Amino acid sequence: MDELARFIGAFAVAAGFLGWLAKQLMTHLLSKDLEAHKGRLTAQHDRELERLRADLQVLAKEQEIRFAALHAKRESGIVELFEALQRAFGQLATIAYLIQSGARPPRAFVLDLYETNKAVDLFRANILYLDKPLADRVQKYLDEIRGIRATLKSGAAEEPIDQAEAKELFSYFEKNRAGLRENVFGAIELQFRRLLGSEQ
Repeated sequence: MDELARFIGAFAVAAGFLGWLAKQLMTHLLSKDLEAHKGRLTAQHDRELERLRADLQVLAKEQEIRFAALHAKRESGIVELFEALQRAFGQLATIAYLIQSGARPPRAFVLDLYETNKAVDLFRANILYLDKPLADRVQKYLDEIRGIRATLKSGAAEEPIDQAEAKELFSYFEKNRAGLRENVFGAIELQFRRLLGSEQ
């Protein structure tokens, strides 16, 4: 029985040792696999993160280019509209000067308002680039200029405007000159300066 007890004891010790050894070996192999798996996941994560960063940089650059192009188009549209409105105002000033000097311009000259028509076309093309209050001011200004036509009586195009019409046109110009400069041209200038980042 002593031998059996020693055999069972030796077997138990050997089995315990082999169990411990198997456990250590499995732990070692699993930790190696776990480390390798962690390494693969980390590398894959880093590649995906780098790809995402690169995609975001490309997207940001595209947005920057798109915004810069839109910004340049907006600047150009506002400048063109401002210049067209200045020419339209100049045309009105010429008519007013002619009337003030005693001349009566031909009806066709007053009715044509070529520069105003160009300003209207530019306004329509660039209205989206203007703030709503400014767009309303410009629209009102253009409507008032075009309303001059309504003050003229019908008559032959080459016939000069009559004295009453001349007086009404000059009165309109004098009444609105300062307001137009301040309310329309000043507002466009302010919006353009804001666009450029310098409000003063």
